[in-house]
Amino acid sequence: MSSLIHKTQVADASDETLLGQVNLQSTQPQIGEIDVNTGLDGFLLAALKNPKDRLFLLKLDRDMERFVKDKSRTRLEFPPMNSYQRLIIHRVAAYFKLSHVVDTSGKAVVLYKSAETQM
Repeated sequence: MSSLIHKTQVADASDETLLGQVNLQSTQPQIGEIDVNTGLDGFLLAALKNPKDRLFLLKLDRDMERFVKDKSRTRLEFPPMNSYQRLIIHRVAAYFKLSHVVDTSGKAVVLYKSAETQM
């Protein structure tokens, strides 16, 4: 498994090879469906294509990649965020196979490494 950044580059490259062959709109996974080329669900792919969400997602990708690689850390806590941003964090955490919970305030997400966590 690799980071979202790498998976997006793979998806972009595969999109280029498909241009002119099929309608890309019909091949895009819907929310909840997984893209067979990238392993990303349709929600994350749509968010990556949205300029407003892309920067947030790429920062999350970097933070989670560092967290997964850092053997000394077992917990990553995010500050309070709105429900949409928390949803994005939960989806990216699932991609990295991290355990993800909401703290007692209900506004912040806390991630933990699991036996299945991978890059």
